[in-house]
Amino acid sequence: MTPLHKTVQRVTLEEYGYGRHRRKLVVALEKDDLITLREQRRRTSHTARLFDVYWWLLRCEADKARIEKLREPKKRH
Repeated sequence: MTPLHKTVQRVTLEEYGYGRHRRKLVVALEKDDLITLREQRRRTSHTARLFDVYWWLLRCEADKARIEKLREPKKRH
């Protein structure tokens, strides 16, 4: 794997949003393990640490598994 020494930006294939507010997203992987998201042709950006995003994804998967387990009907002995 190549270590990240400079910012790498990519544009999404799909547009997000509705109507005239639909825009593609620009994702930037930055130095110091940061990820930045912004709408294309907009200046406002949102930055998070990659570890925080990873941890959030793990919690979402755990919550999803817990909800599915709770939806199963309880078996009586």
